[in-house]
Amino acid sequence: MKCSPRLLISFIALAIMVTSCRFSGFSAKYLSNDAKLSRPVVFPQDFTKALYKTDLSIYGRPLTGITVIKKDTTGYHVALVSEVGLKYYELFFPINPKQDPQVTYIMEVMNHPPVVTGLTTSFKLLFREPVYDERAHLKMNETGKTCLLYNKDKQVTTKYYFDWMSGHVEKLQQKNIIGTKTEIILANDEMNTPGTILIHRGKLSIQLIRM
Repeated sequence: MKCSPRLLISFIALAIMVTSCRFSGFSAKYLSNDAKLSRPVVFPQDFTKALYKTDLSIYGRPLTGITVIKKDTTGYHVALVSEVGLKYYELFFPINPKQDPQVTYIMEVMNHPPVVTGLTTSFKLLFREPVYDERAHLKMNETGKTCLLYNKDKQVTTKYYFDWMSGHVEKLQQKNIIGTKTEIILANDEMNTPGTILIHRGKLSIQLIRM
């Protein structure tokens, strides 16, 4: 199933609008003791590999292909290849959050700082482990089902919206000190991994559908 960039962006905008309404009204007063013990999960500890049909839009230019996400003891490997095997990029995200992502390969026409930053920042947020420290705050909405983990430091503010009973993450948001916003919406959980991943950051939009 192919998706035009205009349709993709419209779909993401609609999803953001719907989830924005859904995720209103969070407060610490709704938290239960059980919810406080829950932890958000995007990819479980035993995750090893997944394939996603991909529609990518960069500054209005569409690309389609297959994204391969693999995890080993060192970190996550992400590669986007076309249907005929042409590699667009390959990225590596170490398990250690203090280590920077690595661009193993990127096609020359895509090798520009805004594109590289958009890709590495977006996928790093997807693979990022939640931080529980003195800056972390946990809230719940009035439905008693969805939790919000809010973490703010000097550089970025990160939010996890997740189902506390399953731990499955429904939405991720991150904003840096200059106001650049990254948003990821996840749905249709399959085999404990997201069936659909929608990423939006400025002029970068990615739709991934599990194969």
